[in-house]
Amino acid sequence: MFLPIDPNSGLPIYRQIIEQVKRTVAAGALSSGERVPSVRELSSLLEINPLTVQKAYRELERENVLEMRRGLGMFVAAAAERQQEAEKSVSQLAERFVLEAVQAGLNRREALDVIATQYDRLKTSRNEEGK
Repeated sequence: MFLPIDPNSGLPIYRQIIEQVKRTVAAGALSSGERVPSVRELSSLLEINPLTVQKAYRELERENVLEMRRGLGMFVAAAAERQQEAEKSVSQLAERFVLEAVQAGLNRREALDVIATQYDRLKTSRNEEGK
């Protein structure tokens, strides 16, 4: 599980973890029932305070994305509403993108062009990996 954390982002680190886990689950990269790194493992990997990871995991558990199995650790919860979660996650990201685009002075067309370019780049990159 790769979680890029940006300490310079205006978004708190625990929120970045929450968004990354949700996106990873929504994309199917983490499956229902799969164990996620422990608080200690993830905090060590990301070089952040364990309380930050614990806060993110508690919120993810509250939102039924993760579930604690006593004595076993934290696991991805059964994902009955995976599509709805994916749409919600993408919508939150889109809101952040639009805010940044507006603050940067981009108009709607310019912002959509940025998205289209990045989408095409990613699709091309993934297609090349599949060869």
